Amino acid sequence: KASGGLYAPTIRHHDGRYWVINTNIDGGGNFVVSAERPEGPWSDPVWIDLTGIDPDLAWEEDGTCWCAFSGPEGGINMARIDPVKGEVLEKPFATWSGSGLKYPEAPHLYHIGDWWYLLVAEGGTERGHSVSVARSRSPRGPWEGAPANPLLSHSGTARSIQNTGHADLV
Repeated sequence: KASGGLYAPTIRHHDGRYWVINTNIDGGGNFVVSAERPEGPWSDPVWIDLTGIDPDLAWEEDGTCWCAFSGPEGGINMARIDPVKGEVLEKPFATWSGSGLKYPEAPHLYHIGDWWYLLVAEGGTERGHSVSVARSRSPRGPWEGAPANPLLSHSGTARSIQNTGHADLV
């Protein structure tokens, strides 16, 4: 059986707080915890009613919080949420289905300058796992994939580390 525990946590810093969003497969779905300092103390989990895995958080300058996640029907989905109350403020919608490889997942959303960037893992968790990126002027899209996608891949068998995936920016 595949892991029924925690999937792909993401940590973000916004407005003086650290935020971790995660999926607990067997324990209730997606949740957020937050703290003023990375060493804690951390809040109790705030559950968010979104069906999917590998969620991420990003904020607009006005405080609007977006949650990007791997949707239940494939592809990347997005929803506006209130991470403090755990409320989904808008029905989730499909955003980008990746560059054409299988299983786009683990989205990370960034607002840099005038652009939004969506970094995703593709290709499954075995050989062929890659990272692709798209950009848009709005988190609602439309998204345009980078011409050189996938940007990163480690599908060779000659090295001791293989099948890596899920990228993020620091």
